[in-house]
Amino acid sequence: MTNEPFFTPNLKPASARQPKAGELLFEFMRGHLRFRCELRFHGESYGWEAQFYRNEEFARGRRFVTKKLAVEWAKPGTTGDGDVAMSGGIGAVSFGLGLPQLLTFFVVMLVLFALVKLSR
Repeated sequence: MTNEPFFTPNLKPASARQPKAGELLFEFMRGHLRFRCELRFHGESYGWEAQFYRNEEFARGRRFVTKKLAVEWAKPGTTGDGDVAMSGGIGAVSFGLGLPQLLTFFVVMLVLFALVKLSR
């Protein structure tokens, strides 16, 4: 650390932080899209993070206390949000609604709409 004040005109900027590569959990191609899931350890205080990338662009991440929980959440086809991250988390899926709940919601709305129409 230098004793120069931060406002010195000739002060050299600090070097940019270089991102560390995460532990690759899985990677696959779907059509022309490339999906990756990486696990990152942030230290004892913060735990593990599962990060999803779509075409090398960060899509979603979530932190967990243990590595086992992060791996379980990231697995596609489980109750975790791994499938949501792969789909882009758009619409009702981002609120944790699955297809059965979504269909039930639409059926109830159609019935209510029909009842309102019939009562007029």
